[in-house]
Amino acid sequence: MCSNVKLSITNDLLEGMNKPSVIVIRGPIGSGKSLFISTLINEYIERGMGKANVLLFMVDSMSFFRTAEFYRVPIRKHLENGVLEVNEITSLPMEERRIDSIMEIITGSCMRNKNGLVIIYPAGIAFMGLSKSKLAGLVGVINECKKKYGVKMILSFNKEISKGIREIFESIADYVFSLSIEIPEAGKPRRFITVIKPLRELLGVSRTAEIDIVLGKGMEIVNYGILRQYDAILDISDRVKTSIEWFDKLTNGIVKGTSILIAGPSGAGKTNLLLTIGYGIARNNNKVLFISFEEPPGQLIATMKSLGYNYEEVRDNMKIVGINPRTITLNSLFRVVTEHMNTSYNIIMLDGLHAIWKEFGERYHRFLRDLVYYVKSIGGIIFLSKVLIEREKEKTYTWLSTIVDGIIELGLERINNEYKRYICIKKLRYHKVKSRCYKYHISNGVFIEI
Repeated sequence: MCSNVKLSITNDLLEGMNKPSVIVIRGPIGSGKSLFISTLINEYIERGMGKANVLLFMVDSMSFFRTAEFYRVPIRKHLENGVLEVNEITSLPMEERRIDSIMEIITGSCMRNKNGLVIIYPAGIAFMGLSKSKLAGLVGVINECKKKYGVKMILSFNKEISKGIREIFESIADYVFSLSIEIPEAGKPRRFITVIKPLRELLGVSRTAEIDIVLGKGMEIVNYGILRQYDAILDISDRVKTSIEWFDKLTNGIVKGTSILIAGPSGAGKTNLLLTIGYGIARNNNKVLFISFEEPPGQLIATMKSLGYNYEEVRDNMKIVGINPRTITLNSLFRVVTEHMNTSYNIIMLDGLHAIWKEFGERYHRFLRDLVYYVKSIGGIIFLSKVLIEREKEKTYTWLSTIVDGIIELGLERINNEYKRYICIKKLRYHKVKSRCYKYHISNGVFIEI
């Protein structure tokens, strides 16, 4: 079974928030701290878990609500319904009386919100300038709120300032989350969340995940298809025929719930082979989603025509999508695939994975593994294509062979001013196919000599 792709901050990150706890959220300006808190408040109240109180130190409520309202997170309605209280602390006494005033404000909030949620925003501003002895007294007050009043307390810190103060409160926190932001040369900014404390992985996959911002909900943490459990049972007799004589003769059809990599150098015919297989499968009344990371749909349809295939015959069953990796997040890409699979598409083809690797680096490995497992776990078939560079062949096969069931390698050799093409079956699990190479040519389709 595959878990829900979207992670809940309340349930999945904070394990239900059913225990008194201290939560520290840190991150630079623009990383999404206020939206994270707004999302958490909304989830907490919507689930009927209790009331919430936000203590705004030197920040007006209009500024705090502005981000939530921009993304249509409906926390203002909770204010109107009396389950959310927002207090603006615009001035504090100086010197000795300041710490007493802060302690009084926090204690009062805890007493009013017994077993509820208390947010200090931004804590770095509120506690700035306090000596270590006064901060120690404040730690005692926060611990008392947790133990005596059953409060869940959230402290927000700008990672770039007040480091010494932040580290004191991180030492007593039950949860510490670090938010970060990457701004590429082109495309949308990418935000990430890392679990600093407790030292555990996000549902067993990684301590870092990418964040999506969704209108009406706020933040969603989509860890590339996290799998709580992968227990798909294959029926190797349940196969998809391609209607391509030579391919079906080789494979006897592709087993549902499997994955196949098509690799080879540039110009070897990877896209042509994928289009050929996709066209054949679609003609056999299966729903195919073909995603290219390098070519637009119009160009791919023209390629199909040059191969002798009429795209109009399969338009209802074969959807061709072009995606520029620089304009999306891995979460968005995962969502594209899962949403199509939820609407009857059972064959996924990803053409040009090297473009994803170039844009996302090492994160692409985890994304691809989890995407493949997701498709397989619900009985789909996923085809992948990737440029294969000779010096990287062994490394590529080493890690990909752990997640794919089949590897088909295309080759291109120049002999006496002529190009000779070949296709090698390196691995095809669940199919009675010997590892060997065949000659193939492109002429009104892709054909091999068996």
